[in-house]
Amino acid sequence: GAAGRVMFREFLKPALEQWDLSLTGLQAEQLEAYAQAVLDYGKKTNLTSAKNKSQILRPHLLDGLACLPVLKSIFAGRAEFRLADVGAGAGFMGITLKISQPQMHLTLVESAYRKFQFLSNVVAELKLAGCRVLWKRAEDLRPPDADFDAVVERALSPLPRAMDTCAPLLRPEGFFLAYQSRLSEEAMQEIRRHSLHSLELKEIKNYAFPGGGTSRQLLVFQKRI
Repeated sequence: GAAGRVMFREFLKPALEQWDLSLTGLQAEQLEAYAQAVLDYGKKTNLTSAKNKSQILRPHLLDGLACLPVLKSIFAGRAEFRLADVGAGAGFMGITLKISQPQMHLTLVESAYRKFQFLSNVVAELKLAGCRVLWKRAEDLRPPDADFDAVVERALSPLPRAMDTCAPLLRPEGFFLAYQSRLSEEAMQEIRRHSLHSLELKEIKNYAFPGGGTSRQLLVFQKRI
């Protein structure tokens, strides 16, 4: 209802201010409609344990929005690029980014059929143009399906394995964006060793949600030529 909508917007506003982002009224409505769709579908499946839209916004949609300044920076403001969300699940990263940056071309890759069905339905419901949903494992993607400017993953698998899965999907000099909780120094060393092959670690973006909470990390890798 109206009270829920006000609460959702009030949760959203500080994050937009903190990360210097702006959304149109329509984009905010689409984000909220998406959160509602996840809740509705989640009652029938194990899509999410969230009980209300605010629990979907924080952490899931805010994680997606936290990636937006990084994309704007690496693509120098270029709005049209090809992004894949691998192991998309409910689409929290990909769909949030697509709503916020409508000109991008988004591919959602999901191997679980029920999640694939949900993604297909929600993309149609929200009328997201330039967005396709593939019922596949990332390992099975081949050109022309695998030639992305950027690939994003959150909770796909341990990071070195996720790097091996996602690197072949990128064009040369494409970017791999991986969400992590705070990594130990030991884990970072393993990732640096691993990144000697095809992916070079370019940046670690630390961020936190408005009002505190644990620090989160987004690792930015670039594929070597």
